[in-house]
Amino acid sequence: VPSDGEFLLFICSGKRRDGDLGKQLEGKVKVVHVDVLIGGSNHKLGRDDVLEALLAAINCGRCRGLLESLDCRSWTSSHFLPRADGRPPSPLRLWPDQVLGVPMLGGGLPRRVEDANLESEHGARCAAAADALGLPVLIETPVCRREGTSDYIRGCEKHAFMYDHPAWVQY
Repeated sequence: VPSDGEFLLFICSGKRRDGDLGKQLEGKVKVVHVDVLIGGSNHKLGRDDVLEALLAAINCGRCRGLLESLDCRSWTSSHFLPRADGRPPSPLRLWPDQVLGVPMLGGGLPRRVEDANLESEHGARCAAAADALGLPVLIETPVCRREGTSDYIRGCEKHAFMYDHPAWVQY
């Protein structure tokens, strides 16, 4: 976080690249990119100390908005589609009963699902903090593909998307 001046916080922004949000907003507001691809484990949203630092940044009085683009790999509807090699689909989450993850055969959840659950919990806390201050909040997530949605895909009737996670429901 810059020592002075206003900034926009972009959590899980990905690597910096030409044309990214930071470049587009250059000269208007500083964008603080927080991502493991930039800062390694010091930027890992699932860490409690990183969450506390983000909450402090949001509440410092100079933050002007929050963007989040959390890891979508465990939330994507692509897990409901047949694999390219012909193997059947293997969803990591099922709506409505296994939104937090489908246990592995030996028990427990896949690591990437556990990590994504923690990211959602921490991401929702950051969003709630920014929202409580009246700051604009933008969250990017894969769309819901369940029947009855405008983006329905046959075979995705049990697609659990990120906003089904209890932390986002509570937010």
